[in-house]
Amino acid sequence: MINEIILAVIIIIELIFLLSLNKSKKEWLYGFIIVNLLLIATLGGKTVSFFGFTTNTGNIFYISVSLATYLAIEYFGAENAYKSIWLGTLAVFFFLVMAELVISMPGIAETKTLDQAMITVFNKSARLGLASILGYLVAQSFSIWFYQILHSKLNLKNRALFLVSANSSNILAQAVDSLLFFSIAFVGILPFSMLWQSILVGYSIKVLVGLVMTSFLSWQLPEKKQ
Repeated sequence: MINEIILAVIIIIELIFLLSLNKSKKEWLYGFIIVNLLLIATLGGKTVSFFGFTTNTGNIFYISVSLATYLAIEYFGAENAYKSIWLGTLAVFFFLVMAELVISMPGIAETKTLDQAMITVFNKSARLGLASILGYLVAQSFSIWFYQILHSKLNLKNRALFLVSANSSNILAQAVDSLLFFSIAFVGILPFSMLWQSILVGYSIKVLVGLVMTSFLSWQLPEKKQ
């Protein structure tokens, strides 16, 4: 049960940050998105078991990115939400390039163990970073576009509109991201059956956690007609 407990703790921490940041300056939301993307790029390759099923550890960080993007639309407009995509992409790319340059430098004998550990981690992070960047660009661009369509078509109060728009967009966008990310990151590493299990379990986690977290976030929106 330790993995499930840690998962719950991560969800709570991410939700607390989202609840505290959603009315802050947009730069704080950008920072939150970037940090979570870097966590995906460096730690998302760790594969674990949740409730007897196999998936990777980056799922919660990615749903947090998606929800932060929806909050950016609500409070600062779609233009700033699209801006967050490019800032996040550039930040991950910059991080990976700098990391590769640093680990290519020969270290001294006294830090050989640390150097080897860095090489092991960041050699895998390059592939994870590419997977997360491509999945993020495609899925979030689609998500913002679809979110805006729902906002323009649905005649609902703010909280209900946010819940429907965020969860509908999330359900579709997470399917796109899961297929792209897992295919690029894990093909040839995980057996095919385990790869599909990771995709399905990861997708289910992101959708279910999204439903829970949006329920809390919606209460901070003003209840008025669009």
